[in-house]
Amino acid sequence: MEANTKEYEMLRQEITQYLKEYQNVRNMMYIITVTLLGFCLKEKITIVYIYLLPLIVIIPSYLVYIDYYNAIVRDAAYLIVFYESNDSFPIKWESRLRKYAKIVKSKGSYRKFPYVVCFLVSLILYLFKSKSNVFNILLGILIFVVCICVFLTNKEMKYNKAIEKWQEVKKIEDKL
Repeated sequence: MEANTKEYEMLRQEITQYLKEYQNVRNMMYIITVTLLGFCLKEKITIVYIYLLPLIVIIPSYLVYIDYYNAIVRDAAYLIVFYESNDSFPIKWESRLRKYAKIVKSKGSYRKFPYVVCFLVSLILYLFKSKSNVFNILLGILIFVVCICVFLTNKEMKYNKAIEKWQEVKKIEDKL
């Protein structure tokens, strides 16, 4: 039982580490975006493309967030399937957390919000500073479409899906 508890604790620690790393990446994105945009606005930069520079940080930061979040979901689902579904295992944090979330009935996740807002602010400032230049407006529309595609195609993994996958793994192992 002690070996099981150690693996459980190790995975919980990994989840906590992913959360910390995600926070660090998000904070870095905020700092760089605000610094770049603040510099552009303060110095009255005439090169409008510089307003797009934060996207070089925003989009990769978003992809890192998705990767970390999916790793958290994967680890939590593993704990639910391989440990917490066993009645004799005393620790049930992930299962209880999911039950709690269902009772609270959260209105939605705001984890993507910082990335979308920073992206929109950068793009709006870029378009505003473009002064009706047709090429710049078309470029802005293209960037908008590409970024929206990135946001829509790189999604957070669903707990139920991750649990189903781990249950398939468990069935395969039980057959062996």
